[in-house]
Amino acid sequence: MDDFLELMKRAKEIVHREQSNSEVEVFVKLDEKDNYEVFFDWVNCMGQLIISKPDFAPYRWVRMEILDLTTERQLYLWQDSEGDSVEKNICRIEKGFSIAEKANIKCKCDERLKSEHLSLDEAEEVETILSECVKKKLFRKTHPLRIIGYFRMEIDETVYRRRKWYKCRKCGCIWEYQMPDEKGGAWIRKFTDGKYPKWTIEIYRRWR
Repeated sequence: MDDFLELMKRAKEIVHREQSNSEVEVFVKLDEKDNYEVFFDWVNCMGQLIISKPDFAPYRWVRMEILDLTTERQLYLWQDSEGDSVEKNICRIEKGFSIAEKANIKCKCDERLKSEHLSLDEAEEVETILSECVKKKLFRKTHPLRIIGYFRMEIDETVYRRRKWYKCRKCGCIWEYQMPDEKGGAWIRKFTDGKYPKWTIEIYRRWR
């Protein structure tokens, strides 16, 4: 398949996927053989994707731009050039949507507080909230070793099997949650600066 046609086909598949997302309105302005132009309207930003073969333009085939509606600041701009592969263009288009998605995340970390002692009912509620945040892509599951940067260290998971870590995709806040056992002992901690204490790595070393 011709590279341009493959790019057009795959880009339309991405746009079709975004049309099923209730968080964005999609407007297809042009849909021709060699000319495809789409506008996107999120709550906090708007975007434009153009795939064409222009006679004169600062891009070869692809131009994608994302603007913040509040500040009118450009959040993202991709303009391909000669030699850019289809795969590279698709990755850059996906990156644009990821940036727009992150810009529209509604973060409530400031409203939520840490707690050193959670009842079983409170722990159940916390687990529900964390699961919903992951499902809605507000949080992503993480691990202290990834946060700190120790990628190759082995951990005895039996020691920390009750603990889970989450990172807010909007503000970067880290949440550490300890699940209850038969005696209770549930709690949740909050690191607003997005930095997990480095001294914990010494604890992990002892359990290797």
